[in-house]
Amino acid sequence: FPALLLLLAACASTTARAPQPVSAEASAALAEARRMVRAGVQPDDPALRAVLRRASELEPDWVPPLRLADDLVLQQLRGPELLEERRDALRLAPADAVQQYLTGRLEGGLGSPRFEFAASIDPSSAWAQHGRAWTAGQDGRYREAARLEREALRLERDAWESAFFRVALARYLRLDRDDRGALAVMLDPAARDGLEGEDRAWFELETALVELGHSDPDVARAGYRRGIELLRRADFPPEDLERLAQALAGSLFGGDPTGRELQLALAARPGEDREHLRARVLVSRSGGNLALAMTDRFPGREPLEVSRTSQFYAGRYAEALDEWLASCPAQVLSDDGLPRDARLRSVVLRAYELRSEVAPGRPDALSRLGDALIAAGWFDEALAVADALAVLDVERALDLHDRALAGSLCVDRIAERVTAKEGKLPKIADPLVNEDSDWIDVEQLEDVEITRRYDRLDRWLIDLAPVFAEAHERLGGETDVSLVRERLLASPRLDYAPVGALLHPGTRFSQSDAEAGLGEAGDPVPGFAEELDRLGRFAIVGTLIGRGLDGMILRRVAVEERSGEHLGVPWSGTVAWCEGVDAGGANGGAGVRISGAALHEGYWVDLRTVRSEHARWRELERTFDEPGGADRVARALRTRGLPLTVRDENPEARARQRRMLQPSLGQSERVRLAVLADRRAAGERGVGLAELVECVAVHEQGHLCDRTRFLPLHRNLVSALFLLLDNGFSPVAVQEQLEYRAQLTALCEVRDPRVPFADVVQSAEVTDDGPLPHAKAYRRLLSDLLEELDRALARDADRWPGLDRDRTLLHQVHLLSGDDMRVLARLVAEGEGML
Repeated sequence: FPALLLLLAACASTTARAPQPVSAEASAALAEARRMVRAGVQPDDPALRAVLRRASELEPDWVPPLRLADDLVLQQLRGPELLEERRDALRLAPADAVQQYLTGRLEGGLGSPRFEFAASIDPSSAWAQHGRAWTAGQDGRYREAARLEREALRLERDAWESAFFRVALARYLRLDRDDRGALAVMLDPAARDGLEGEDRAWFELETALVELGHSDPDVARAGYRRGIELLRRADFPPEDLERLAQALAGSLFGGDPTGRELQLALAARPGEDREHLRARVLVSRSGGNLALAMTDRFPGREPLEVSRTSQFYAGRYAEALDEWLASCPAQVLSDDGLPRDARLRSVVLRAYELRSEVAPGRPDALSRLGDALIAAGWFDEALAVADALAVLDVERALDLHDRALAGSLCVDRIAERVTAKEGKLPKIADPLVNEDSDWIDVEQLEDVEITRRYDRLDRWLIDLAPVFAEAHERLGGETDVSLVRERLLASPRLDYAPVGALLHPGTRFSQSDAEAGLGEAGDPVPGFAEELDRLGRFAIVGTLIGRGLDGMILRRVAVEERSGEHLGVPWSGTVAWCEGVDAGGANGGAGVRISGAALHEGYWVDLRTVRSEHARWRELERTFDEPGGADRVARALRTRGLPLTVRDENPEARARQRRMLQPSLGQSERVRLAVLADRRAAGERGVGLAELVECVAVHEQGHLCDRTRFLPLHRNLVSALFLLLDNGFSPVAVQEQLEYRAQLTALCEVRDPRVPFADVVQSAEVTDDGPLPHAKAYRRLLSDLLEELDRALARDADRWPGLDRDRTLLHQVHLLSGDDMRVLARLVAEGEGML
């Protein structure tokens, strides 16, 4: 179908000309196609295809109908076959600017030269300029992107096209930190000329989003009002409805902290999508029985996560914990299904007591539950129990309430200090330091005794002494600030001079700690680690050269000692299973979601982040149950890669094309669908939470295996030197190499290597690597895996049935079984010297 539309476009003249407005009939046909898409019409619906064909017949050289047809095919994960069709059509008309643009768009970063060629063929092509703007934006040249997008806007041929270019232009201006310019583009009276109905509502939504993100509070408030009015009077497709509702819910300037206006605006028009969003607002803002009741109204959707605190305030203690236990992976549960952590186990048992507790004994039972919650560090839930206890025993309720507040405030203050601005420390309530100002510049403390005596970590700990001492007044413990300070300063450290230092995260000393003279193996780690453990938290805090002090505070679920072996190399250490963060450190503050990380002698895993990944797998699994879903999945999985265009006479260039990583065209989702399809065919369940947790855990265990290989330096100096030499003595390159090796370990060792392999493939699809080394490391790993697959095919093609060396390998990896992937991974690991 897209190829047919392209043949229509190929008949158009490509000589330079002034842009001519498209016919009203063509604009109306495309508007009808957009309406059908917004209404949820399936991408392969014949009526939708007919409307798009009509628009292209009326205006053969107009890009938007062709572009929308492409989008519908991409939604079905059939990108490779679409690109093959595009390239075939382009060979028939290589000088067609429309085909050059559409082909380049599918090729991602590799398609940028096509946009330039399209602009040279037809200087009046708005979409060629739009493609050039996209390239500049991907390169971070936002000012140039805005300039090119203005040129696209000047060449527009239809009201919707104009609005589309304005939205893109505003985005580039905002990225260039020109909020005022972005707002002017969206508020230009000419921007709405010719826009009607749903198209007008969509543009108003985009305008509201620009206003809500504006740095001027008055503009943001205007955006809030615009957004609320839009919700009241217009219907939107689910993705746009969610974008607007999330922006309104997160606005600081709407004057609606409880979400009342947002709830009423969502309720102003019918629809399950609105009801679902309204339930989410209720759950996140107000809680209560109504929120709990609404969570059961959407059986076909991902279950709403009602906070334990909301359920506790509703008196559903046991039910809340039943749901929590059901969401926990096997790794943190005992054989009886209860938490392995003694304190959390006590919370569950105390809550279960209340199922059968009669009125006379209820105050005691509530008090016992409150005590257990305080001990576990579940302070918000303890406040809810205090609220219920207040009507039965106000004195005990007040005591529980104050202890919960003290614990919560203590955690907040620690988190605040972890994220404090570099070069500054919060006010230090200590007689050694001048207390005249709220903040103290570290650089200005040179004449103060504390600066001469203590380094940055020491000063940070000193600042925490009064915080802990104050909390101890309610929670129990030492209240003398000087004694607390002394204990904190005695916190054991892991010294990685000259790179940095880390406060020992605890919770107990290891054998290597004992050998290093830090403490007796098995004893609790004193000082900071002990204080955090009492709060139900696990912390990683230290200093790193070039970054200063940084850290993370995580909510502990279980801490245990584990050991094992991967690829013949032993590992051992402390494992901290956590659930959410109180302070995310520099990377968390940058919006990076981290599911786990290796430590000095162990690793931690954040179950909350892994649950988000699990929800993504479950959503993908529901694709099979949609009308026609199984057939669409089967068709997507029949993709066999792009045919190679380099001739056999140039084997090296042909091999490079066969192994190329771009464009991915949704390949990571095809890998995930292949895993789910195989399991369905075998009558097995999909990918469970415990399996995803294990993938993260084995990755981190891979880091610990490398610790065995490279540390301590005096025993492994040669190996460590080769690691540094191979990576040019670059700390960044070493980090990337270690992430490469850890993920390769996971591919070799987990139950189904395709599950972590999907993350590796996804690295080829990201346009922003972010602050972590994973994306670059995974792309190199993917490249090496494809190279190994290419060699294996050359050696014995019969061993790999269904794979074609005359087509790109990346777009065929979903055809590999889990065992196939393990074979490839072990071949790469052998080449890395890891076996």
